Amino acid sequence: MIRVQTASRLHFGLLNFGTEKDWRKYGGAGLMVEKPGIILELSPANTWSAAGPLAARALAFARMFLDTLPTDKVQPQYIHIQQAPAEHIGLGTGTQLALAVASALVRLIGMDEMPVAQLAQCLRRGQRSAVGIHGFAQGGFLVDGGKPELESLAPLLARADFPQDWRIVLVMPPWGQGRHGNAENAAFAKLRVTAIPNTTDLLCRLALQGILPALKEGDFQSFGEALFEFNRRVGENFAPIQGGTYSCRQTSELVAWLRRQGIRGAGQSSWGPGVFAVAPDESHAEALAESIPTQFGFHDEVLVTAAQNHGALIARHDYCAQSKKSKAVSKPPHSKLHKKHPGAMTITIQLPAVLRSCCAGASELALTAPSVRAALEQIARSQPELYRSICDETGALRRHINLFVNTAHVRDREGIDTALVPGDVLTIMPAVSGG
Repeated sequence: MIRVQTASRLHFGLLNFGTEKDWRKYGGAGLMVEKPGIILELSPANTWSAAGPLAARALAFARMFLDTLPTDKVQPQYIHIQQAPAEHIGLGTGTQLALAVASALVRLIGMDEMPVAQLAQCLRRGQRSAVGIHGFAQGGFLVDGGKPELESLAPLLARADFPQDWRIVLVMPPWGQGRHGNAENAAFAKLRVTAIPNTTDLLCRLALQGILPALKEGDFQSFGEALFEFNRRVGENFAPIQGGTYSCRQTSELVAWLRRQGIRGAGQSSWGPGVFAVAPDESHAEALAESIPTQFGFHDEVLVTAAQNHGALIARHDYCAQSKKSKAVSKPPHSKLHKKHPGAMTITIQLPAVLRSCCAGASELALTAPSVRAALEQIARSQPELYRSICDETGALRRHINLFVNTAHVRDREGIDTALVPGDVLTIMPAVSGG
């Protein structure tokens, strides 16, 4: 079984609207957020099938991707979508779902190094923005540079980690869907005539000299103001199409209300109707999220999330105890770490391809440990080279290393003191670079 967990994508706006001949087309800025995200699993089946939210869409992406591969020997799979937000609400769900399905299939057939840009090309994603594509691989706050031709994928110009303490309040109001498909194409055709001249200069300056420096410096207020201004200026160009700076009157009222609450960084994601508000910490975000239903009368459409500063988590679960057909755990020779004692309660350590050379090519390790810290201590004793790739000389996790217990980042639990129970899967995930 292969499990993929992705972030959701906020899109703050384009840098160019395909209107100025001397500029690259589009470009833009956005952020990957942990929630609502997508979780799906692929498992062997007799026929291709899918279940869960957006099941038909996932199955269509699988078939589209398989049609691009030079092999017809892929075993049919059952795609179980455990979690997925709705499409066309400003969260980039289509691209994340497409890349999640394709990445699982890549892992299934052993093509672990297929670049995310190639996946996107196979799936015909990134027609305008590439923020969600680069975000799938790397997470964080991203700026793509636009593209000279419609067939190309916009390169990633800048990426920054989002401060861990900051939170995003997401509002997904029940106001329908944002423009997509033919309606979106028609809107961009109209935009070539109606776009405000010289907007690209201003937006590039806001991104380069406002948003990114404030983000790097952790300047919450300056970041919020620059982000709001960037998003608002983009919206002004779409006013002839959507009837105002935002997608509808209710969205305009919501953003204005958020600003009155002291939230500077608020606006609309993509075509909406999704609205974002950046809060300085969890307590402020929770208080804001609790007050929105009272003010606007909807409840289930508000959530608080952290940013996701790493790429999608892709893990293979092969349990030899469950089925004779399951793939055996790869074990390096003469390793005490892998020795299973009768009756011992074990956890599984999953290793990415880049770290397997540290432990004789093993993709998984098995050990007994009551916590993440204890697991790392065992690795230090039995696999010192692997340990040095995970932790620095002080014993702290290296900055580019992410640890997940099952699907939860240890940062969101008790850090390396997170408790482990038999059957848990501890996944070591370095920051992923896009291709």
